Amino acid sequence: MSNGTYLFHQEDKENLIFYGILYGKISLRINVNTKEVTYDDLHENPNKYIPIYDVNKPGKILYYEFEKVILNEGNFFGENSIINHRPRNATAVAIGETELIFLRENNFRSCFNVFFINYYFREV
Repeated sequence: MSNGTYLFHQEDKENLIFYGILYGKISLRINVNTKEVTYDDLHENPNKYIPIYDVNKPGKILYYEFEKVILNEGNFFGENSIINHRPRNATAVAIGETELIFLRENNFRSCFNVFFINYYFREV
């Protein structure tokens, strides 16, 4: 996938997928209300706050996406929403060319269940 491609958005409830990064990077971001962001925040961390503009009102910022972490090759993400039955707690965006592997929710649950059955009922 190319730079800037959104995989999912914070609060998404559908298409729950577990991802692994083969190469490239993923930015995990959280939504921040414009009233919660100060002048100092923007100037101390200029690359961490990404403004999201209103398409109907040019120049109007709806909210900011704050970059919490950048994940690299070999990292995995997306399991939290599947395991906890909750909406996504962050937005995921590709940084540069990125290639991922993935498991859809039903496949992830099957693998997860097999792992725990084998772990808890193994011979000691």
